[in-house]
Amino acid sequence: MRRLLKRLKWIIFICAIFSLIIYAGTIILLDGMNIIDAGAATGSSSNINTAITDDAAKELAKRSRKTPRIANNLLKRIVDFTIYENSKKITKQILNNAFAMLKIDKDGLRKEDIDILKLMFKKFKNVPISLEVIASYIGENVNNIRDVYESYLVNEGYIERTKRGRILTLKGIKKCEEVLLNDDF
Repeated sequence: MRRLLKRLKWIIFICAIFSLIIYAGTIILLDGMNIIDAGAATGSSSNINTAITDDAAKELAKRSRKTPRIANNLLKRIVDFTIYENSKKITKQILNNAFAMLKIDKDGLRKEDIDILKLMFKKFKNVPISLEVIASYIGENVNNIRDVYESYLVNEGYIERTKRGRILTLKGIKKCEEVLLNDDF
């Protein structure tokens, strides 16, 4: 059980070092190493003693939106998927299969993120649009769009906030072309 907690703390640490953590109303900026440097994130996970490989732990940290809470939630789902696959170890292949079922791509984007990017790319031809317009087309609350989806897309460089509205960046346009070409979502 101690190994489990130690390994889980490493995964959480890997995710946390990239992000702002809000703890009791205080914003703490964590800076330092990157996912590649944190190679010690192997061992057991969850209370069923499922092992996780180095590659799988790094991939989990990468796709968890750099947020420890999301890493924990994804890990629980992946352990369930590992049980379903009748495996004793979380490998990168099992992780990729689980993420495909959860509709989380290699960059950590979910279906809702992709929907926002595709809306901006296809429907509005990358002209600036407001959050209210995005929310009405996606069917989400404006606060959810702003706090959950837009903040991640801005931080990762897919969209940019301007005075006139949100627009796609070059990275966002490339992602839309890739998604539309592969028809991933």
